[in-house]
Amino acid sequence: MDPLVSVIIATRDRPQYLGEAIASALASTYKNIEVIVTDDGGPPENEKIVLAFRDSRLRYRRNRTSVGIGANHLAAFKEIRGEYFAVLNDDDRWSENFLETLVSHLVHDNDLSIAFSDHYVIDAKGDIDAKGTEESTRRWRRDRLTPGVHKPFSRIGVLYKSVPMAVSTLVRTGSIDWTDFPPDVLYDFWLVYLACRNGHGAYYHSERLNYYREHNSNATAAAPEYLSIATISTYALLLRDTSLSEFHTIFRRDYAIAQRRLGMNLILQGRAPEARAHLLKAVRHGGPARASVAFTLSLLGRSLSAKSLQLTQQLYRRTKSRMQAARPT
Repeated sequence: MDPLVSVIIATRDRPQYLGEAIASALASTYKNIEVIVTDDGGPPENEKIVLAFRDSRLRYRRNRTSVGIGANHLAAFKEIRGEYFAVLNDDDRWSENFLETLVSHLVHDNDLSIAFSDHYVIDAKGDIDAKGTEESTRRWRRDRLTPGVHKPFSRIGVLYKSVPMAVSTLVRTGSIDWTDFPPDVLYDFWLVYLACRNGHGAYYHSERLNYYREHNSNATAAAPEYLSIATISTYALLLRDTSLSEFHTIFRRDYAIAQRRLGMNLILQGRAPEARAHLLKAVRHGGPARASVAFTLSLLGRSLSAKSLQLTQQLYRRTKSRMQAARPT
């Protein structure tokens, strides 16, 4: 029997896409898989969708109460039986040859922690967004990556974030230290960090094998406060890793940006006193000038702080738009 692959599909309130994600995993040309759907307190429809497949490779688990994105994944990770595992977002889908292609790289090279590919970007209807796809590839520098082995891969993994862990990555289960998995971190980014920390390699397969859906109900887009808090926690821990000291300047910048975003979000919610501590940390870590402005605004009255920040953000966006329009072509 070939090595088993565990597929993790975390879900909550997107039943309109869940069935498509499950179907794409089960249709894989690599058949020796288990698919674990982990439900974080979603509607009853989720379980009905899973059971309707009547496939013995499919398992359904449900948290009694909502535990959040990271903890929901971690709960499922604890049930992995496979020699390899992959995460599939409940609103994305895989090409049928994705697992078979990447499994072959890991099977033939025991010194690899992961294998990953590029992917398409699709819209809410499932149609390929050609422009968005090219922008994604360039944004995460996969257009500059040479196909093949990268060892070590900490630079492309935690600095450039070229590895799409929750979209197009297969991981050797034994390469992850599961005892070092805080529940309040960016789970996908943390997985990349753990996978590259052991010094082993990553294989990049440049073909686009999967489909990442961009829409207004993306889990992280719909939860900016969660995203900022998880980002802050993640970078705070990475800044303690002396083996990554060459990247600490960038980490401090991203830490400051996350503190500023959280602070500004709290101001807009009328929670100015809570915002100040985060904005002050952003300023102390060399955050952008907007952090200082936001901190000053947080000292105003509750309603005035939010209104002033909204006006400031509008002015910033208009100024940025005019500067971009004035650039010579």
